[in-house]
Amino acid sequence: MKHSSICGVALVSLLLSFPKINFGQAPTIGTTLKSFAVFTATGAFSNVSPTSDVTGNVGTNAGAFTAFPPGTLNGVKHVANATSATAATEVLTAYSSFPAGGTVIGIGLGSGQTLIPGVYSTGAASTLNGLLTLDGGGNANALFIIKIGGALVTGTFATVAVTGSASLCNVYWQIGGQFDLGNGSIFRGTVIATGPINLLGDTKFYGRALSTAGAISLGPVGFGPDTVNVSGCDVLAVSFSSLTANRTSPANVLLRWETVTEINNSGFAIERSMGNNSWESVIFIPTQAPGGNSSSPLTYTFNDLNTNKGLTQYRIKQVDLDGRAKFSEVRVVRGIAQKGKIIVYPNPSADGSVNIVFEDQEGIRDVAVTDITGRTIQQWKSVSSNTLQIENLKTGIYTLRIIMRESGNQRVEKIIVSQY
Repeated sequence: MKHSSICGVALVSLLLSFPKINFGQAPTIGTTLKSFAVFTATGAFSNVSPTSDVTGNVGTNAGAFTAFPPGTLNGVKHVANATSATAATEVLTAYSSFPAGGTVIGIGLGSGQTLIPGVYSTGAASTLNGLLTLDGGGNANALFIIKIGGALVTGTFATVAVTGSASLCNVYWQIGGQFDLGNGSIFRGTVIATGPINLLGDTKFYGRALSTAGAISLGPVGFGPDTVNVSGCDVLAVSFSSLTANRTSPANVLLRWETVTEINNSGFAIERSMGNNSWESVIFIPTQAPGGNSSSPLTYTFNDLNTNKGLTQYRIKQVDLDGRAKFSEVRVVRGIAQKGKIIVYPNPSADGSVNIVFEDQEGIRDVAVTDITGRTIQQWKSVSSNTLQIENLKTGIYTLRIIMRESGNQRVEKIIVSQY
C-alpha cells in the first residue's frame, strides 16, 4: 500500500507539471466529404499545372471548374451535382463541429516547434515557417486539433511532420480565412477553411483541403518544379498507371490496366454501361499481388464479348480486403456500327457537358472549342489522355478542333447544346 501511495503522488505531480491540454473530440467529417481530397462548397476550382497529381475526389458545388486536365486525377470530379451538394452541407457541419476553447499558442507556428496531442488555438491570423512536429507519443489514436483564428500562410519549404505513431488522418486544422501553402512546402492533416485555398508550386499536401466558401487554386506561381501532390486520408492505396479499352473486333473489347502499387487489395470488378444510364457487373478479377500487397507494377487484361452497336462505357471498381471500394475513370469504346476516331457524347447535350473520346490512344493533342462567331470558348494544350470532358457550355452550336502535335493533322467536330 505504501508503494501505491508513492506512485499516486508521483503521478499527480507529473500531471500538474504539464500545461492544461484540452483533448477534445474530432470534428464530424461526413461520409461523402470523406471521399474528397480537395473541395469547396462555393468558389471556382482551377489547376494550371500539367504535373499536378491528386488522389481522391475533387469539386465545387458552385463555381467554374477548370482542372484535370491539366494534371492527373485519381478520383472523380463533382461539379454542381448531387454529390457536391451533399459535400457542401457536410463541410459546413464539419467546420462548426470543432470543439470550443483549447490551449492558446502563438501565431507564429513552426521553427522547430513540437506539439503533443490536444486542442490548440491561435486566436488570430497565423504563419507557419520551418518545421512543426506533431508528436503522438506512441499513441496511434493521438488527436491534434489546431484552430487558426484567421488566415494561415506558410513560408517556402515549411513542413508539418507527424511522428510518434500518430496518423495524419487524426490531424485537423480549422482556418478562419484563407489558406496559402507556400512553394516547396509539405503539409499534413485535414484543413477546413472559410476562405480560398492556394496550394502553390512543388508542394505536397497529405490529407484533405476543404473550404466552406472560397476559390481553390492548384499549381505554380513562378517557382521551380510545378507539382502539387494531394492524397486523401480515406483513399484506397491502389494506384493505376494506365487503363485502356479498345474494340479489337466486331465482337470483342480488350480492357488493359496497370497498377503501380497495391495495398490491401482484393481485386477488380469490371462494370459496363451500354447507353441506358445503368451499370452492370461483368466479371471480378482477383489481384495478382500476394496477400493483396505489391510495390511493383502489375498488368491485367480482360476480353469482353461485346456486340453493342452503340457506345459502351467501362469502369473498374477496385475493392480492398475490408470491402471498401473506389471507381476508376470511365473509358468509352465505339459500337460495331460506328466509325471515326473521335467520339463526342452526348451530342446534342442537354446540360452543357460533353465527353470526348480519342480512339487513337497515343499522341499529344491541342484541343479548342469555338462558338459560331469563331471566338475561343475553351482550350487545352498538350492533351495526352484519350478522354476529355467539356463542361459549362451554354445553348448554341460549337466547333471542336483537335490538332495532333506531331503530324499537324486536324479533326473538326460539331457540338450542339440545347438546354431546354
